[in-house]
Amino acid sequence: MIYYYILYILGIYISIIGFINLAGIPFWRGIIPGLNIYYLAKVIHVHWVYIILLTLCIIFLPVRMLFVTSIFFILPFAISYSYGGGFFGGLLAIVAPFLVYPYLAFFKRRYNEDENFFGDHFLIFIILFIISCVAFYLFFRPIEGNKLIDKKNEAYFNNLYMSDERVYNEYLTDTQKLMYKDLVKSYKKNIMELDIDFVKYNCFSMTACVTDFYIAHDAIYIDHPEILRASGIGYKKVDAETGTIKLYNALELSFANDLFIYRIERMIDDVKYATKDMTDKQKIIYVYKYIDKLAYYDTAFMRTAKNQSAYNVFIMRNAVCAGFAKTAQILFQNIGIESYSVVGVANGGGHMWNIVKYKDNYYYFDATVAVSLTESTPEYYDGLNQEFMNSYSEEYPTWNPKVRSTKMFELTDEDRAMKA
Repeated sequence: MIYYYILYILGIYISIIGFINLAGIPFWRGIIPGLNIYYLAKVIHVHWVYIILLTLCIIFLPVRMLFVTSIFFILPFAISYSYGGGFFGGLLAIVAPFLVYPYLAFFKRRYNEDENFFGDHFLIFIILFIISCVAFYLFFRPIEGNKLIDKKNEAYFNNLYMSDERVYNEYLTDTQKLMYKDLVKSYKKNIMELDIDFVKYNCFSMTACVTDFYIAHDAIYIDHPEILRASGIGYKKVDAETGTIKLYNALELSFANDLFIYRIERMIDDVKYATKDMTDKQKIIYVYKYIDKLAYYDTAFMRTAKNQSAYNVFIMRNAVCAGFAKTAQILFQNIGIESYSVVGVANGGGHMWNIVKYKDNYYYFDATVAVSLTESTPEYYDGLNQEFMNSYSEEYPTWNPKVRSTKMFELTDEDRAMKA
């Protein structure tokens, strides 16, 4: 997303020279920062008083991003109408300003002095401003954020969750640690295939190497629920002695990764606000119900790798157990509940769930149960009932604290009536 903004600014800066020159103003005035903005505003009929007020709002008001977002949506249309691009030119300029602005400024070369977007197309202006307000609320409004985030920490990935890389530090072998770091690096760089190097990973066989990769990736599932791309791995054999690890990407629009994170941050902030005065018990129940209301269990594509991510829960609103467990882990950290993700077996199949700490003891928490049932069914709260989940089997029991075999707490009528 940062590259898009750079291209946006660069495209309009270069094009301002052409826009100003087409309006009969010496081109050199388009080179001087500040002065070029004044003349561009003048030729598209924005009064200088509004420019000053807008600048002051952006500098001093806490909702400055509302005004920045409005400019992002409205300016392309104001320029496009003034320079012969019309409505569709404005629409394209939002998506690809670095292409549309130079075209209007240096190739189409048409300036209509009598065109006043703000006066002649007032309805479109109002609609665009409303869209700006919605975009501001969904993606750019100020939030408290995750207080545990440390961008200088090597384990930092994004602002959704701060990993302590507990499994990496305490339970992996040196070979698995190397694989773990290479997999995380691949996710950061959006590299979806990783060659298996026997020498680098000190593998004595392809089977052993692939097994270690799967263990390393399970550790990433647990340590890094915030890696939205992470949706499983597979092994692709090249020949008898070489192969590659294929990383499955949950993001359907990878270029919009930053935008997804902005949206999820604000959804998390809503949960923090809703639970700020709750007890730990109420917070645990709230997250359980919130995930249920947020997404549904993806029975249609349950065997694909696309629905194993918290991205699927927050954005696509469908997932399977891994997506729900990662979402719970992210939410719990943000609202102050100690928790852990668990991979293992339940009801005869592979499963992923959580462990939560409540009153100095640890219990299983399985949001997948809630998502799979309606709230009116008697079994709906089994995902909060340790006695129901005692049959669950952990794949790596040494990675997690030991859980109690009794119930975490008794549910009251008030608990059942809680809305999320």
